[in-house]
Amino acid sequence: MNENLQPNFSSAFGYGWEIMKKHFWMLIGIVLISSLLNAIPSILSRGNSVDFNAFRSLFWILVSGPVSYGISWMFLKAARNEDLDIKDMFAAFSPNYWNVLVASLLVSVIIVLGFVLLIIPGIYLACKLAFVPYLVMDKGMKFSDAFSASWDMTKGHGWTIFGMGLMSILIILAGVLLLIVGVFPAIVWISASFASLYYAVDSKSSQTIEV
Repeated sequence: MNENLQPNFSSAFGYGWEIMKKHFWMLIGIVLISSLLNAIPSILSRGNSVDFNAFRSLFWILVSGPVSYGISWMFLKAARNEDLDIKDMFAAFSPNYWNVLVASLLVSVIIVLGFVLLIIPGIYLACKLAFVPYLVMDKGMKFSDAFSASWDMTKGHGWTIFGMGLMSILIILAGVLLLIVGVFPAIVWISASFASLYYAVDSKSSQTIEV
């Protein structure tokens, strides 16, 4: 692990910024491709019919969710200074696809239900499950194991994740103000920063186990 990377707010965003600069065009490219992919249901839409809503939901569950996990995997590889390949964004469509699918769906449902319960539980659950995508993709974990591991790994880092979430909102807003186009670099920076935090926490955990 890079000696300058530590599992804290400033280090994660600082390292994320360096990742963005180093792999800018590749990471911007996958964010743009993902955006176009997510727009497919709307492009094909001819109204707000029941059939279209069903198609949109299935597309999100079966395609968009897994692709987002593949993108998380790419950002983690960038954080580790590993070679990137555009095909990696589709890495979730692998033998572990079922666990990716269930993990993606359950995380979304759990967080939404948490927000319905007066917001605070949703924020708490979002922080505790923040590492699930990386664990499923990086460790090849089953969704249940990834949930448990994320819950354990985020202990002591909850406020850092919460603070990064708030900062992410400000970064996105700044991107919107920059003629909207700035949203894409904003997403890259945020994604790289969260991947960096996971990388730092995972590396520290591994060092502790080895000792």
